Amino acid sequence: MNAILSVLVALVMAFNLGGGLMSGLEEPVSLEAKIGLNTENLTAAIPALGDESQAQILKLAADVLNVAAFRGTADKQTVELALTAGEDTVVSLGVRSAEDGMTLATSLAEGTALNMSAETVQQLQGQMAGQMDQLNEMIGAMTGLDQEALMQSLLESMDHAVDAVKEKAGEAETGEFWVDELEFSTKAAVDMTTKELATVLLNAVKEYVSQESFQKLFAVMGESASPVSAIDEVLENLQNQDEEKMPKAEIALYGNAEGEAYVAADLKQEAAEETPAVDAHIGFGTEFQNHRVNVTYTPGDGMPSFVTMNLQSVNSCDMAASIDAGNGQELFINLVKTEGMPIDGVVGVRMMGMFIRALLDSATADGRTQLNARILLTKEGEDVEEAEDLEIGTASVSWGKGGTIVSVFDGDGVKTVAVEPLLQGEGGEDMNTLMGSVMAGAMKALNTLTSHLPEDSAAMLNGLLQGGAAVPAE
Repeated sequence: MNAILSVLVALVMAFNLGGGLMSGLEEPVSLEAKIGLNTENLTAAIPALGDESQAQILKLAADVLNVAAFRGTADKQTVELALTAGEDTVVSLGVRSAEDGMTLATSLAEGTALNMSAETVQQLQGQMAGQMDQLNEMIGAMTGLDQEALMQSLLESMDHAVDAVKEKAGEAETGEFWVDELEFSTKAAVDMTTKELATVLLNAVKEYVSQESFQKLFAVMGESASPVSAIDEVLENLQNQDEEKMPKAEIALYGNAEGEAYVAADLKQEAAEETPAVDAHIGFGTEFQNHRVNVTYTPGDGMPSFVTMNLQSVNSCDMAASIDAGNGQELFINLVKTEGMPIDGVVGVRMMGMFIRALLDSATADGRTQLNARILLTKEGEDVEEAEDLEIGTASVSWGKGGTIVSVFDGDGVKTVAVEPLLQGEGGEDMNTLMGSVMAGAMKALNTLTSHLPEDSAAMLNGLLQGGAAVPAE
């Protein structure tokens, strides 16, 4: 019971945070999320999961995930969270703000609603005023960021870094030159050290994060949140470093007939007693109206790691990365953002002889965005071509316009209970009634969930929750 009361108090803060956003809603909005597991493919890919006891737990978890879904819905006055199974609500928790205060309704206490008076809400708001003001300012600063303007500013900072390198470029030769899978018609050697190049890049980053919109956000978050002072410290330390102990740089500036320019730098250093070996490549600039960043690093005893980004606008960009973590472990990312589409691509990891990845696809229509993921597992062996892709799970999330609030806050058959006496340890009769309703509601929620489960998993879940043996019924 105390947990429910604590939730209601905590939601005062949540409502204050989201109040400004909610007040601007012209119609309900919602978020829905769903996860599914394929136990057959999981156990085929990971034999250890075939152990009888583990297999039972895995099947139960998969059966629950396969029928359950999460939903969050909001309108101008109400926020609701719900767990569903099929078309049925397993449990819901809704909070509504009105002139008489805030009211909490949950399917766990059907027929009863908790009300916190407007006076109590104002008192709590007063107690949390400082924190709330800071959080509201932070949210306002974040939502006020112009993403398109920030992207353009990033591209401009990259251009300024290229311009700084141009000043050290020699006479260009013409021909056909390829670098980072890009073609150019001119190439010029650049007389610049690793320290000078690092200074240029750090100053470009400093320029980007120093813009006014970011500084407003950093000011709200606290002085330490701004990276400017940290960048200045790195720049100062950089200038004090011995150039002879830094990697040697071979830098070239490439260009084309359209006047675009691209910087490519190879940094190398032999291993010594106090310095590790360095073999790195950095590329940045513009080609075919596309800003590109390419970083590759090859450790002395590992596979190359790389990050490549192509940036045109907020609605047109992509990223590919492969990060070698050693011991046969690798993180792989390939994501694409195009006009009208949220994101597509793949995110994966190689570990323990397996390649696990999520294939992402998305779509936007009728005011809602849908993001889907297929989770595949491949056991990597000697015969890679015959390795089988096993779908071990799926996930989906959608958000946008639409949604229905199912919580009942008032009306026939609903008793409203004031929170204040309960917080003061009074209202014993109401407390007992509420506790009884919650216990009955919990049983109803369990029955709703198990009614959607296979018979063996339903019996096992009932046994676990009632303290019985974790075995399915025969």
